[in-house]
Amino acid sequence: MSTAAIPRPHQQAVSETLARFGWTALGQPEPVPNSSANDNYGVETDAGRRFVRIHRKSKTRPEIEAELRLLAWARGRLPVIEPFAAADGRTIFSSSGRLVTCWPWVEGSSIGLAEFETEAAAERMGALHGELDSVLAGYDGVALPRTRMDWDTDRTMGTLSRIDDLIRYAAVPSELQLAVQRDLRFQLTLLEGGEAVPPSELTGLDVRPVHGDFHRGNVLFRADGSVAAIVDWDSASVQPALYGLVRALFIVCHLVPERVAAYLRAYYARSPVDAEVAGASVEVFWQNALHSPWPYDQRFIEGDHRAERFLAPQAANLRWLADRANRRRLADQIRAAAGA
Repeated sequence: MSTAAIPRPHQQAVSETLARFGWTALGQPEPVPNSSANDNYGVETDAGRRFVRIHRKSKTRPEIEAELRLLAWARGRLPVIEPFAAADGRTIFSSSGRLVTCWPWVEGSSIGLAEFETEAAAERMGALHGELDSVLAGYDGVALPRTRMDWDTDRTMGTLSRIDDLIRYAAVPSELQLAVQRDLRFQLTLLEGGEAVPPSELTGLDVRPVHGDFHRGNVLFRADGSVAAIVDWDSASVQPALYGLVRALFIVCHLVPERVAAYLRAYYARSPVDAEVAGASVEVFWQNALHSPWPYDQRFIEGDHRAERFLAPQAANLRWLADRANRRRLADQIRAAAGA
């Protein structure tokens, strides 16, 4: 993206935020690649390179404050970074109706896609994930939002139906729109056909604080291979135990059997979990996927084209999960690894 394409409110937010610290930009802000919900920018200043996050519109100040309290607690326990505080002690600012934070720039790189196509990389990420969850288990988590058990079937169907209407009444629907329409109608058929289960039926699951979005893109490594930082705690929350692990098997391991086995083995070596919750955890993940209108709403209602890259994977995961035999085999694999 060229600097000319950066929305003026974003340029203003970056400029105003730097000014609160007395810093001067030495160039135009540069969009951080692969940002999917927030608007993130790197910018060179007279005090060094900085990372400025313009939080998504739905993010509230109490939610950001809860995230920052968790990071303060994690300092010294995990490789984390914290935002800068201005002279008045504030870390969260407002610009044009959006909340903004400013962070140190971390030099490092994530595991490349080609490099990650190995069992060794999956084992390394599984070990780090297990250590992360083990440490976070010691946080009381009172201030964190509770997620993953709050789905609403009627609300999801309403959102999907609205997007279906937007596509149906398009003058000339694109191939992308038609593919999305097929996928969301499949999801609607499942929701209408009795696959939906209310959260109240999935009980007895322990919950715990988690990072919420653990994947290879959110772990930065130094040149010597050590972990520079685990970043992007925007989704930190209290979730059912093993939900994040099940999610990682999809978005980190892509369900490749050898990588799943390596990831689970390394994870459980650092974060033992009761094997009996495996089945219920897979079902919670399934119900969340079934009830999620994202990324359809992000792309077609919010108009955020960054969500397009998630459309096909979301649909593929839903179709895989819709097969009860697939869910049973995954739960058995998780259970067997936990009991090993």
